[in-house]
Amino acid sequence: MSKKSRLISRKVLEDYMQTGKISNLHAFLLSLLNKEGLGLFSHYLKHNENFAINADKGVLFHGSENYNESLTPNSSMGSDGNRENEAFVYATENPDYAIFLAIIRLQDAEAGVIVEDGNAKLSISPGFVNGLSLIKEGFLHVVSSEDFEKTSNSEYQSKSSIETLFAFEVTSKDLSVPIEVRA
Repeated sequence: MSKKSRLISRKVLEDYMQTGKISNLHAFLLSLLNKEGLGLFSHYLKHNENFAINADKGVLFHGSENYNESLTPNSSMGSDGNRENEAFVYATENPDYAIFLAIIRLQDAEAGVIVEDGNAKLSISPGFVNGLSLIKEGFLHVVSSEDFEKTSNSEYQSKSSIETLFAFEVTSKDLSVPIEVRA
């Protein structure tokens, strides 16, 4: 990994998970939510990749189609199908939620995530299955939780641009829960 890039290869993650006896990506991401797990991974990166992570307030996850060094506020689509008035950077503490948003490409379809008791329920509409929407590779960005406020449904938002601590590529295989088709 170059000094400027915050994009971490899957090999680096796999080596770390093997060293730490972490069974899968979902377990790795959950370990980052506690200071000890984040500290261990930060120490590993510093000594093996010459790369430092500074996140004293903890981390959140942001899923995106593209890799970005920093995340800028965007207005999202409301439940009524119209753009929201205010722009935010969105993040979550739920790994499956972020991975789902990273890999899904909507076109004339709908998708949803409901988080109950820490478990994500991922869904797509029949229009996704029957249309031009796709599931492809995406990027999971790990960001400091410092400038975020919790809203609802395991969602956080910030009106500020947010620097990516590090990111890596994800696929549908990284989800720990199924995607359901809802009518």
